[in-house]
Amino acid sequence: MFHIRISLLLIPLFLMPVISGCGPSTVKKAEQVDDSKQLDSKQIFTLLNGNTVHLVSSNFDAHVFLDENGLISAKALYDDYNTDGGKWNITDDNTLCLFFTVWFYGDLNCYSVFNDPRERKYQMFNDSGVLAFTATVSPGDSESLAVPKPAKNEKFIRRNLERKGQE
Repeated sequence: MFHIRISLLLIPLFLMPVISGCGPSTVKKAEQVDDSKQLDSKQIFTLLNGNTVHLVSSNFDAHVFLDENGLISAKALYDDYNTDGGKWNITDDNTLCLFFTVWFYGDLNCYSVFNDPRERKYQMFNDSGVLAFTATVSPGDSESLAVPKPAKNEKFIRRNLERKGQE
């Protein structure tokens, strides 16, 4: 009985190197991987603008479409009805910022983006330098997530009346 308890306590110690060896879990570790580089603002824009990103973490799995107007349309993979929208932008210090309306409590979160040449994926690290997501990119709106713009309905004239009233 005592021997079994000790064995069970040692299992996490043996698994820790295996789990942490799966890939870089911090920016410092990502920088040490051969050919892994942080993307600059222009590279992030070229990679993501008008494309779909599959974001995966330990508790998140979703497709996110980043449209050319800075809007986000997203759908969780585990639940067809779990969708969200929001905005995205890129800062001049080479970070991608995502603002989901509901997901992540509606907070703005920014990430540095590194390529992972071994797996043809990207890694996104939060402001603390900890791995937040692994990402794969598909061209265009590959998951048909974009929300169509509403058609102009000429029956409504409020805006026209506002403009005339200001003249």
